[in-house]
Amino acid sequence: AQYLSGPRLMEPVLLVELRGPEHTHADVMAAISRRRARVVEQEQRDGTPMFVMRVYLPVAESLGFNEEMSRISEDHVFAQSVFDHWEVVDGDPLVDGPLRRDVIAPLRTGKGLPAAIPPLDRYLDSHRMGRGTCTIAASESPIPAGGARRTPSGGTGRPLGLIKE
Repeated sequence: AQYLSGPRLMEPVLLVELRGPEHTHADVMAAISRRRARVVEQEQRDGTPMFVMRVYLPVAESLGFNEEMSRISEDHVFAQSVFDHWEVVDGDPLVDGPLRRDVIAPLRTGKGLPAAIPPLDRYLDSHRMGRGTCTIAASESPIPAGGARRTPSGGTGRPLGLIKE
């Protein structure tokens, strides 16, 4: 059911407040745009050459962010961050593309799993019985008209008898 429900990945997002002099504003904007950050609010401090900017920054993009701010602004821009919310990642994790190639495959291999996501037919109603495989066809409903279903053994006796639903 989860496979067919259209699963999506979610990522944690930080709220970052940046404070710095106005002459560094363009460099700061360039740096945050490279990191998939979104500006939430920005204001100029009246009577000062300082700006305050609040941005949403995905945690995955935050590694080295403070160091980059220090480097591009010569230690004039200060950043404070706090966890804010979770966001759905763009893209379908079940379809071949950058999300699957760049995010999911490395996670799976890091956990010792094959990089490829198993196909849906691996999870269909098939059971190993002895040497062969028994698959329930779509026309063979496991729930008869009486509202009870047969057990995997096919019997109707106790204790593997009818199970009321």
